[in-house]
Order: sequence, then C-alpha cells, then structure tokens
Amino acid sequence: MCSQAKVSRMETAGRGIQPRDVRDLCRLYTVEDTVRDELIRMANDAKRPGWWQQYGTLDEQAATYIGLESAATAINMLEVEGDSRLLQIPEYSRLLLAGIATPPLEAEEIDDAVETRQRRRERIVSGEVEISVLLDETVLDRAFGDADILSRQLKELAELATLPNVSIRLIPLDAGPHPGVHGSFAHLIFRGRELADVIYLEGLWGNTFVERPSEVERFRQAYKASENQSWQPERSLQNLLDRCPD
Repeated sequence: MCSQAKVSRMETAGRGIQPRDVRDLCRLYTVEDTVRDELIRMANDAKRPGWWQQYGTLDEQAATYIGLESAATAINMLEVEGDSRLLQIPEYSRLLLAGIATPPLEAEEIDDAVETRQRRRERIVSGEVEISVLLDETVLDRAFGDADILSRQLKELAELATLPNVSIRLIPLDAGPHPGVHGSFAHLIFRGRELADVIYLEGLWGNTFVERPSEVERFRQAYKASENQSWQPERSLQNLLDRCPD
C-alpha cells in the first residue's frame, strides 16, 4: 500500500519512518519479534526531540553522535590530544576547544559545546553508562591554561576514576609506539540492544562514523593493543594522585 520509492527512501534513511512502517517492514523481512520491538521503540523515540537539539550551534554529525552516545550502555575512548571530553571540567574544555578548533569557534559555539559536555557527563556520574578511557601520559603534562586549571583537572580525573563504572588507564611514555598514536576515537557499545557498535572519529577533515563490522573490529583491536600497553587502573589512579597538589 505504498510506492517502491517510499520504501527505498526509508531503507536508505532518505526520509523519516513511522512505527507502523517499521512493523510492516519487519514482517516483510521476517525480523525476529525482539528486534522488531526494539526498532519500533527507536522509531517512537526518534519522534521526540533530544535535549541536545535545543543547542542551535551543534552540527548534524555532532547531534547524531550525542544521540547515539545517549543510547550507549558502554563507551571505550582513546584520547591522545586531551583528557576525554566527558571527563573534563568546564574551564579545561573551554581552553581545549578554543585552541584546537579550525577555523576558530565563535563564543556561542564554545559555550554550547562546554554545556553539552557537562550534560553528557551526567550519565557517567549517575552510573548509567560504563566508560573506559585510555589516556596517553603526555596529555597530563600538556599545559592548558594556568597551573590551577591543570591541577583541578587532574583532581577531577582522580575522583572520577574511583567510580565503579569508570576505568581510566594511562599509557606511559615508555610504552613505545601503540595504535593510539594514529588518533583519538570513541567506541560506542549497545549491550542488550539490537544495535551494532559504532566508532566515532573527529578530525580536521570532519567527523566520521564507522559502522561496518570489519572496520569496527580493527578499532576494537587497536584499543585492546593500546590497553595492553597501559598501566592498570590502580596504578593509573596512583599516578594521577601523585601529580595532584596537596
């Protein structure tokens, strides 16, 4: 009872999709009931605007990522240029955003980015999502602002590292080459949901989503290899505490 063009646009994400269309397509494709129910739930959720959509300066890719991140049950992040964006104090985020963005961000864009990061971090503090972060040790010595900001950022990392759903591991300077030197990335995991893992990359060339299973696996292996060269969480936490002023 609809045209082939409509079905094609739904399959290729060229148009929105109604829950009833999801139901009918799942019947046509003989999708299992559990998968169908999850997809119908997602279609219903898609009609409700996310909190991040109130920020007009976010581009489409950033908004899409925040939506995916909000649905993830676990996140693995490898960071080589700065502390994880989800673990930053506002002052540290502001300095980092002002210093690395090309072209430079407007003041409103920085304000929105800092505020959304703080809201995204609420899921971590509340324990809603598991997060594992690998930080290159050089990040801790890179000066962003004055000594007070760096000190407070280190204390923030040390405090977050004590949460049961947070793992922070440092890759020491003497670890030698590791896959993380290619750049930072986030691995979004959706355990218990009929959603495939997603890799998210940010760079001067733009932001990229990696979804093909074989390519996602390459990043998973890269994360694991870098993790094997990192300190255990306990030693990493002690290193953070040793760097914090009394």
